Amino acid sequence: MSNVPVPTGTLAPPTAPVRPKVFVTTQRQVDLYLKDKRVTGAILRRTETQGRCVLGGFVGVCPEDASKISRRDVVRWLKTTGHLAQGSRRHYFSIVRGFTSHLLRRGVLTRDPFLDIPFPKVARAVHRSLGPDQTAALLAACITGRERVIVILGLHTGLRRAELAALEVGDINLSTRTVFVRHGKGGHERMVPLSVEAGRVVGHYLASEGLANGPLIRSVTCPQKGIGPTRLGDIFSTLAYRAGVKIRARDGVGTHSTRHTFATDVYEATDDVLAVRDLLGHQSLATTQVYVRGMNVERLRSAVEGRTYLPGSERRKDPS
Repeated sequence: MSNVPVPTGTLAPPTAPVRPKVFVTTQRQVDLYLKDKRVTGAILRRTETQGRCVLGGFVGVCPEDASKISRRDVVRWLKTTGHLAQGSRRHYFSIVRGFTSHLLRRGVLTRDPFLDIPFPKVARAVHRSLGPDQTAALLAACITGRERVIVILGLHTGLRRAELAALEVGDINLSTRTVFVRHGKGGHERMVPLSVEAGRVVGHYLASEGLANGPLIRSVTCPQKGIGPTRLGDIFSTLAYRAGVKIRARDGVGTHSTRHTFATDVYEATDDVLAVRDLLGHQSLATTQVYVRGMNVERLRSAVEGRTYLPGSERRKDPS
């Protein structure tokens, strides 16, 4: 008989080798995140540039190891945004929170650093549309055909300044009187009808400038090139100061004022907030409601007038 001892217990199964954790810096995670969003079409290149700027500020207060980002880092970053306007602060907050949510989904983070940190509040403001006297003053102050086209298209189509700046001559069909917005916010496209008046102004501009293709609104120094949204905004501000419509910086009068004016006029003509939403290219009706909220004081006045509560006065009867 063999004297070799027989094992009395069971052998433990072999364990899989533990994979070492791959260290990826926070900046590298930002690069991968933005590249993924651009490749999938979630953002445009200009949006990527803005996101990189905002996230660069966040990276500056974070640990090099992305897996160690904590709530304390978010709070420290938020303190650096205190000088921003309320809307900008909220926008920056959304960008950074989107990045950390991405890290959570990928397993880089195990805890949400934004937990229990509320969105920055934005005071609800009345829209800044232009009255008839202001629009007339703007058009009277136009010196060049380029200025006139910027104002007319803004008032008649409600395009954002980035959408106006990106327009090509081929995007405007004078026969069908339509404008094809191919570079809308978020990469969305839409078709906007062009009024007779706007079509006439654009047609005259194209003929006088001899434009058959390429950018619609062009640089003076480089006529073959278009202009960016910032430059278009500067052109409008200069015009608005000249017309006496704009009084000071940050007074609410800018290219977006023509968009608000367009929304006001369409809503008053149709009483259809869905039509306004589609024309403005909004994805959410809640966004459109910001444009139509309280836009007609006289309409509101008709809703409150006619009632009386003083003794001896006859109450207004319910029209129904």
